[in-house]
Amino acid sequence: MLPPRPLRRLVLAPLAVVIALAVAALSPLLGAVTLAFGLRRLRRGRMRGLRLLCFGLVWLAAETSALFMCLGLWLASGFGGRLSTEPYRSRHYAIMRWYLESVARAAKRTLGLRVEIDGPDCGAGSRAAGPVIVFSRHAGPGDSFLLVHYLISRYGRRPRVVMKASLQLDPGLDVVTNRLPNVFVQHHRSGRRLFIEQIRRLARGLGADDALVLFPEGANWTPTRWQRRIRRLEQAGRPDLAARARKMPN
Repeated sequence: MLPPRPLRRLVLAPLAVVIALAVAALSPLLGAVTLAFGLRRLRRGRMRGLRLLCFGLVWLAAETSALFMCLGLWLASGFGGRLSTEPYRSRHYAIMRWYLESVARAAKRTLGLRVEIDGPDCGAGSRAAGPVIVFSRHAGPGDSFLLVHYLISRYGRRPRVVMKASLQLDPGLDVVTNRLPNVFVQHHRSGRRLFIEQIRRLARGLGADDALVLFPEGANWTPTRWQRRIRRLEQAGRPDLAARARKMPN
């Protein structure tokens, strides 16, 4: 069960800062231990543990910096009184862009991440077309963060994301996303109408530069899950939707 927001702010956020400082202080020791265990792979150029440690340090540093930036904005807004205004909303999108760029750059340098983009440009050069709705599949760890990163940095969009409520356990993500128009949903039937209404309000409020991001499958895509959803559509008496689902690329 997700802890209430005041508890997350008073416990999880400071704990994230303490963990970041502790890992930074112990990084020479952790690096030496990781290097010692990875000497056998040194000649192969792998050193996965050391590269993962470097990525973790950047991620924790970016997380801590984002938390302090958000704290500064909270103080500057009159202890949260003006956080819902457009200037502060733009500043929080700027924090999100910086954070995602930092993490994505670290992943490219340390983990060998490569991203290929193939499709029409729907970004800053085509804003006259108005807002866009983005449907995405989960393909693995970090894919949703990369999607939001490119929507902001490459296409000049301001994403409004429908995401799992459990993601609020990440302090930096919790603070930033709850100050922006997003919706958090839980995987149970109670409250479903409430979530649907929240998504409707999110969509109705889209501006010309906004993008509504949804993950319809709600979990990592697999062929088994895909076939299971098609069978459920057929059992629910919607063969038309099942036929359309079969034609979608997989």
